[in-house]
Amino acid sequence: NWPLSEIKTCLIDGFRGVGTQSGDMLMLQTGDFCGTATSPIPGLPNNGVMTSRAPAARDLAGVHQGGTWFRFENENLPDDPGIFDPAPVMTDGFIAKLCWCSKLSNCNPNIPADFTILAGFMTIVRLETDMNVTCFMRGPCSGDVQLASAKPMTAGDQLVVKAGTRPLTRLGGCTGEVVPGVGPLL
Repeated sequence: NWPLSEIKTCLIDGFRGVGTQSGDMLMLQTGDFCGTATSPIPGLPNNGVMTSRAPAARDLAGVHQGGTWFRFENENLPDDPGIFDPAPVMTDGFIAKLCWCSKLSNCNPNIPADFTILAGFMTIVRLETDMNVTCFMRGPCSGDVQLASAKPMTAGDQLVVKAGTRPLTRLGGCTGEVVPGVGPLL
């Protein structure tokens, strides 16, 4: 059971592409195609734009080449230029396109039409209430998801159970092995 008070951040780790570098940008868009959105998605930091940079040691993200690590964040101006903190994502859940712009294209992060290359999709899930799960050793697990407050989850979606230690942060990800015999992965 995770506390609701934790800041929910959004990052992309391990992005790959030809010619990617620090300063490249990804914009989340919901238009039919990248570059056709008329305005940024409300509730996302920086108009829905994440700019790649090599993370600093204080980001606790390890070593990454430029163009592979993106995060919604704010620079601590004017007090600490060059210091970035995660920016919370305060929006309903949705599925959006990741629209890429190379640093060399000099895109304006306020203009969705500048971001024309589809780089993938991102699903942001919003759980308004924590989920309580009960598991029995060598037995079943059960948990209730309130679909009205878990967007964009819907009836028929599936969860995967993994073994391992609890992540240090809510969105740290589960890196353990999938537990066999639980759910659809029998």
